[in-house]
Amino acid sequence: MHGSAAQVLIAVEGDILRFALAEMVRGMPGCSLRGVAADAATAIMAMRSHTLDVLLLDVVLAEKMKAAFDGHETHPRVLLFSPHRHIGLDAACAMDCACGFVRERAPLKHVQVVARIVASCDVPAAGRSGRCQTCPLRPSLVPASLPLSPREQEVFARIGAGESNQAIAKHWAGA
Repeated sequence: MHGSAAQVLIAVEGDILRFALAEMVRGMPGCSLRGVAADAATAIMAMRSHTLDVLLLDVVLAEKMKAAFDGHETHPRVLLFSPHRHIGLDAACAMDCACGFVRERAPLKHVQVVARIVASCDVPAAGRSGRCQTCPLRPSLVPASLPLSPREQEVFARIGAGESNQAIAKHWAGA
């Protein structure tokens, strides 16, 4: 960042998390809350109409906004949130467009530290610089290495994306 406040957009479906993140950003020196979105369409519109530095994004909306990241050279630095302990094996926005991952239930101090790292970075977007490879947040995006079969890995990824047991079973029934 070059002396001005980082422009932050929050795009999170959950009301409580969205409110908590908005209050956190409002209290962070060097950050300016540019907007808050509860759905993908609003978030995409805000990304297109404002110059943003940071996007605080839940993994559910990341999946719905995948096209907003695919093939675009410029987008804000992204910090992903999920209620799960991981982002899964095939997250819509991971190493190629996100800076880091935080579990929604992480302690507020941890979320603040991670958000400050993303907000203070001067790299325009994740993955666009060799410096991203040395960022302390990058390991949070690395999928867990587990000894799983391909089918087990797909189920693991679907769980990471927040799919229900019923939705996963329905997918396999139709396959």
